[in-house]
Amino acid sequence: MMILQNNKRVIHQPTDLSTYQPTNLSTYQPTNLSTSPRFR
Repeated sequence: MMILQNNKRVIHQPTDLSTYQPTNLSTYQPTNLSTSPRFR
């Protein structure tokens, strides 16, 4: 269980997004994130 939580934390890290190509988010429709309260 600890490993699972740890893994989720890494993906939830804002720094991860930076390394995940910020341009990708732009192409992923920024409006979608705004409409997705879950992502917040």
